[in-house]
Amino acid sequence: VEVGDGSREVMPFESIDITTFFMFDGLSNFAYYKEADRRHRRRLVIARQCMKRIDRVVRCSTPEFCLGKLHLLKAERDSLVRRRHKSAVRNYTIAIAMAHSNNRLMDEAVAHEQYGRFLESIGKTTASLTQLRKACSLYQQWNGFKKVELLQAEINLKSMDASSRTLY
Repeated sequence: VEVGDGSREVMPFESIDITTFFMFDGLSNFAYYKEADRRHRRRLVIARQCMKRIDRVVRCSTPEFCLGKLHLLKAERDSLVRRRHKSAVRNYTIAIAMAHSNNRLMDEAVAHEQYGRFLESIGKTTASLTQLRKACSLYQQWNGFKKVELLQAEINLKSMDASSRTLY
């Protein structure tokens, strides 16, 4: 890292959270796979590689730091297979609990958001909205205001859709 006087300073490894990169890379590849008619199996391979990389970090450093991220990716993997939905719920719950216990607001918000999207995909709209609202609250605490704005618009749309279904 360049310092103001032009010299360089080496940052400690702890300041670089590579597991967050792997988590988002894995999540985006799972999402692309879900949206692309599941033809792009390469996306699954990349997502699984991300899981393996986080697993290596878990074994080499303090596991509580990044174990929640690994459980979130496991939940996303399990959400792809109908008979693994119970395992997905368990892994989402563990990911949320670990992020909460380690005061990792962004990780907890992402886990709630992904859990909400999963619940929506299996038809549990009310539970989904609860999770998305919790994610919105956590993003706000984390100062992710643009994310709050986008998620709030999505929640309002889903709430209106759910209420229109109950009227008819």
